[in-house]
Amino acid sequence: MASDLISSPAVVTTNGDGGPWSHAYRRMTLGLLLTIVAGAFEAMAIATILPETVDELGGLHLYGWLFSAFTLANLVGVVVSGGEIDHSGPWRPFVAGIVLFIVGLSIGGSAPTMEILIVGRVVQGFASGLLGSVAYAVIRLVYPEEVRPRLLALWATAWVVPGLVGPAVAGLIAETAGWRWVFFGIIPFPLIATALTAKPLLKLPTREGQPRDPAHIRDALLLALGVSVFLAALGRGQIVLGIVMAVAGIIIAIPPFLRLTPPGVLRATPGPAAGVITILLLNIGFFGVEAFIPLALTDLRDKSPAFAGLPLTAAALTWTAGAWAFDRWAKQMRRVTMVRLGFALISIGIAIFLPVLLPGTPVIVSFLSWAVAGLGMGLAFSSLQLIVLDTATEGQEGLATAGMQLANSLGIAISAGIGGAVVSGLSSGDEASARAIVVQSALMIAILGFGWLVAARLPERSADAA
Repeated sequence: MASDLISSPAVVTTNGDGGPWSHAYRRMTLGLLLTIVAGAFEAMAIATILPETVDELGGLHLYGWLFSAFTLANLVGVVVSGGEIDHSGPWRPFVAGIVLFIVGLSIGGSAPTMEILIVGRVVQGFASGLLGSVAYAVIRLVYPEEVRPRLLALWATAWVVPGLVGPAVAGLIAETAGWRWVFFGIIPFPLIATALTAKPLLKLPTREGQPRDPAHIRDALLLALGVSVFLAALGRGQIVLGIVMAVAGIIIAIPPFLRLTPPGVLRATPGPAAGVITILLLNIGFFGVEAFIPLALTDLRDKSPAFAGLPLTAAALTWTAGAWAFDRWAKQMRRVTMVRLGFALISIGIAIFLPVLLPGTPVIVSFLSWAVAGLGMGLAFSSLQLIVLDTATEGQEGLATAGMQLANSLGIAISAGIGGAVVSGLSSGDEASARAIVVQSALMIAILGFGWLVAARLPERSADAA
């Protein structure tokens, strides 16, 4: 049971004295943050150099799948890890995640074709899902409620260094040694993270909790299959076949999605269900534009990969600022207000970015635009994370946090898949067109507007009332 784990003297106490860096929590906090840093370097660096992979391997029509394949595999890993955490604790999925993450990076770095690179992204995504559930579950299992907002702010801060140096370094490596060495260069980071994280994780007592439920894994696979069929339909030239595939994908995906998420998720029932569906819409709107910013700057403004990744750096910094603002305002401002403010800021950031597609607009505006969007993500995402964490049912923390991760993965996969179809369909050859980026961005703003409305269903209370 979760209460056994939390109260065990081998782990921590629950009085929250001194916050996440107090003696009771210090090792666990450091281990979590180092694991997040390793994943952050992977996300920031690889997103920067993917346009270079298209230049060498070709296949602009598969560009969206480089993101979607990762995130669809991620949601399967999230569910597998969540069930294993509830059964026996986080150690096993942590080790499996580290090993597979290294394997996926190795495949990506040696890929001879775009298809093999996508396979590598699948392995990386599954591993990332395993590790993400471990991190979220440990927060819920070990830390008391009053410490969690600060820990989530520290979590966002763990993206600062990767956000500052990741895109620039990745771009520089791609221009000099080649993009493949970006994949290989990340491999030492999970090894270092393991050396520093293993000890506090091994101190967690073995759990004999919820039995393993193969149905959850089946549902995750069905959900990934359904979403894959739906996304594949978007790139079909034959309209009739595309419609048939899209409908089939939806039919396959909806039942497992409902079984893997809180009851009432499609109705945005107030509470965790509303939190999950709002996270889904938030991720679609934000990452549906961010995934294509480096591509737009390299293809339309002739910027280098190192430069094209800098707006992502700006967003990483302001995302962290938004998370710390949430920590400061959590007791004074209602959650729905912070979430809605976040949605509005992301939409404004997208609108500011669009003029950058025109030759006469200073490219530095892209930094400002995505800094505004990142601030919105910091506010909204941190608020939504806390809602799900605080409402998790005791003894089912793994599956509860897996539901939140599932919404993250689905949002990124759907946004990248839709974006890839739109950009490829409205562009010629392997270079993106300005019209394609504008249409995709407008679609994401519309989705964010819908999310702003759905956020009204979130709990109308301050974080300290949770």
